[in-house]
Amino acid sequence: MMIGSLLERVDLASNMITQMSDLSRHPFLEELNLQSNQIQAIAGLEQLRYLHTLDLSSNELTEIRGLADLPLEELYLDNNKIGKLENLGTLQNLRVLSIRDNEIAELSHAQLLSSLVAFDVRGNSISRMRQLEHLLNLPFLSAAAFAENPISELDWYRHRVLVRLQRLVVLDDRPVTAEEKVRAVNFHGGREEAIPHLKEAAYENDSDLGHRALTHEEHFPGTEFVNFLPPFQEPEPLLQA
Repeated sequence: MMIGSLLERVDLASNMITQMSDLSRHPFLEELNLQSNQIQAIAGLEQLRYLHTLDLSSNELTEIRGLADLPLEELYLDNNKIGKLENLGTLQNLRVLSIRDNEIAELSHAQLLSSLVAFDVRGNSISRMRQLEHLLNLPFLSAAAFAENPISELDWYRHRVLVRLQRLVVLDDRPVTAEEKVRAVNFHGGREEAIPHLKEAAYENDSDLGHRALTHEEHFPGTEFVNFLPPFQEPEPLLQA
């Protein structure tokens, strides 16, 4: 039996490593910490069928490669020079992705991460709020961080995030309350069906617009409800299909 073949956890942080070697002789490796080195490319992990946690933060990576079909549950790529979110679609067990302080501008690839629970992409180059709409169909996403991106400087930043990602319970390390979610929906005028379906809008969606429309109908039946507090209109164009 080769020495090291039963290793499960390895910490090689801050060792001035410049190149990843073939780790296939450690097939039972579960956790690998390579942060704070000088690694420029991900390699040598193909045979690690038990690897669930990988930390490559604070290296010199410029792209994401070499991770296909790994059983990763947690991946940390903070503080590199990565310009594109890519080659993660086969990581079907990935629950935590931290890729803060890189150069990422768009999030379309993230929609493939169906098991994602926590996503930290702060300190990147995301300038369009609608990029977050790529995350709409991630059923388990409950914690996210977008601070220190250009979008975090936009007016009504938290409202505009929460009206899109209503499953979030933590945004930028700050808890999201039910009241804050309601305010975000109200700010955008409630659901578009608020007027045709007054009771549903008022009671199921808890929309302020729905409540006001219902009150108007009760006191002025048969007359048109006019909303004198127009909702916020998203100025960004729709994402291209």
